[in-house]
Amino acid sequence: MSSDARLSNRQRGDRFGQRTGTFSGQNGPNNQQPGGDSTGAHQYGKVSRGKSEYQGYKKARELRGTKVPGSGFNMLSNSLECQMTWEDMNLNTNITARIAKAGLDNPSNVQKLIMKPFMQGKDVIAQSQSQYDRTCTLAIALLQKLSPSASTHKHCQVLVVCSEGVKPQQVHEDFQSWFEATPELGAVLLSPGETAVRTILSDPDQAKQVVLTTLGPLMEALRSNLLDINDIKTVVFSMQEAELVELQPFKQLWALLTKDTQVILMTGRITQQIQEVKSHHFRDDTAVRRADELTLQWSEHYYVGIPSSDRHQRHKAHGDHRVGENMDEAEPAPKDRKWEVLMEILTKNPDISHTVILTQSQSQTQALTSKLKARQFNVVSVWSMADRVEVTHQFNRPDPCIIVSESTLMDCDLDYSSLVINYDMPMNATCYITSFGPFGRSGLRTLMINFCVMDDSAQRQTLEAIKSMYDISILEMERD
Repeated sequence: MSSDARLSNRQRGDRFGQRTGTFSGQNGPNNQQPGGDSTGAHQYGKVSRGKSEYQGYKKARELRGTKVPGSGFNMLSNSLECQMTWEDMNLNTNITARIAKAGLDNPSNVQKLIMKPFMQGKDVIAQSQSQYDRTCTLAIALLQKLSPSASTHKHCQVLVVCSEGVKPQQVHEDFQSWFEATPELGAVLLSPGETAVRTILSDPDQAKQVVLTTLGPLMEALRSNLLDINDIKTVVFSMQEAELVELQPFKQLWALLTKDTQVILMTGRITQQIQEVKSHHFRDDTAVRRADELTLQWSEHYYVGIPSSDRHQRHKAHGDHRVGENMDEAEPAPKDRKWEVLMEILTKNPDISHTVILTQSQSQTQALTSKLKARQFNVVSVWSMADRVEVTHQFNRPDPCIIVSESTLMDCDLDYSSLVINYDMPMNATCYITSFGPFGRSGLRTLMINFCVMDDSAQRQTLEAIKSMYDISILEMERD
């Protein structure tokens, strides 16, 4: 994708920061909107978003974070390292200002886990399925590490080697956005046939402390002496899976690295193959961090009480228990209350640009997709793993987009989702974490709304079970 097809770096950072802020009314019922009350109910009509806040909502109390029950992964609750805040990291003031601009209220799990060993110069292997999270983590760490000497040391000191699936062009754009507060620090994208970049690499006065590339152009630059491997202090490998470690150029590059070079490997999964690479090529004190435990701590959870259809109400009032059977053909079709609520949310909040709608059946996914397309929404459906790759790329563009899916989106990097709607309540509470847990992994907050049919006792019981199981508050939203 050309750079013209994307937002500028400044626009992109501001835009996603605005969509992922916190709700107004952070201090509870006493912080009311004009004309509001303190009942804890929330309005789902017009959601006016300002810088780093959701106006039009009143938060009754702070949402408590949670970890997955029975996960057997206690790192987040027991490790002091994982309880760090941005203040605990002692970052430079220009970095904390940039973090605030990006809307990152708190460090993500991977940021808490790898920042300390990264700054200590240790080798690090980190698992994070979110590419945006990996990019933010690297940018923050490199800003802290390189900024003090940026004006005097302009040569390449850090290589960020991406696999093709990671899309180095997008990573480069994100790095430039993060580095804009430190103009002495330069991030250069090395790609095939880029003569301008070669000129920058050859010019000692040009800032190029960080070079982002893929294996092919990197090996060519090393053979052409455009880069001196002895000047490289840190090499970062960023990949979705273990695709780099299978390639011959990867092994050739590894053989060129000195024993003092810090190596950071960031990947979607720490596989057995990567464990073998660690035992052969990484230093003994390598820090291994699995930071992608599913958690609900980055989300605000609400439900909308959906009334039963008109037909259901009429027959219930007359004692007719044949609801759902074929009735008189002359009887008008019942209103689809869930569809009405969905349309009210989407049409009254056009600034909520990236939405995910989760269903419980393929037929519901197909029906919703067709109806949304008929209303001229930009909507895509997820059916297979092949779909997920293309859908992820489309969703993470600046253009508004809606995803409808009946399956969990565990392997999709959808950090820019500002709204996730559970159109159908899950069959049981244990499904809730797999539905909502993957969102907000990078520390950006996401609004979660559950549609609950209030006359359905099973759905009400599931809602209460979710609150109890994950120790979270799910407050009601009501119409304006």
